Amino acid sequence: MIKKGAIFLYPTDTVCGLGCSALSNNAVARLLDIKGRENKPLSLAFYDMEMVAKYTNITKDQKELIEEKLPGPYTFIVRKNPRIPDIVTAGLKTVGVRIPNHEIRKLIKGVGTPIITTSANKAGEPAPARLEEVSEEIREAVDFVFNASEGSGRPSKIVDLTTGKILRQ
Repeated sequence: MIKKGAIFLYPTDTVCGLGCSALSNNAVARLLDIKGRENKPLSLAFYDMEMVAKYTNITKDQKELIEEKLPGPYTFIVRKNPRIPDIVTAGLKTVGVRIPNHEIRKLIKGVGTPIITTSANKAGEPAPARLEEVSEEIREAVDFVFNASEGSGRPSKIVDLTTGKILRQ
């Protein structure tokens, strides 16, 4: 279903997320519409560092730093490569990457491509910590819910490895 463009709701090690294949422009456009979000980049969830390396242009130093923290509640901003569609990054040359410390990784491995990982809320609203906190509007808009254990309820820390700045603690 994901390879065919399905949008889904899922828990992670942080907050509840909305996802779809990162390689489907149509699915990403639909996900952005569900969130009411335009021209803002989305982050991606990967199964492992091998998958991250396939879709990004990370340096050896960046790879070592990422491997120290992931899997876990971090998002690292790195240079993307052309395999990631511009719709995902709002035209930026960088992308946020995560490897969740969560069973959602099994789904990512099964799909074989990165998935979008963005909070399951409308733009500007608080990120839901639990599946039952996700609005009815979002629930009705998705194709399925991946029901799994829920995380900490706190969004990931964001570190921009291209500038060295911490964007969210």
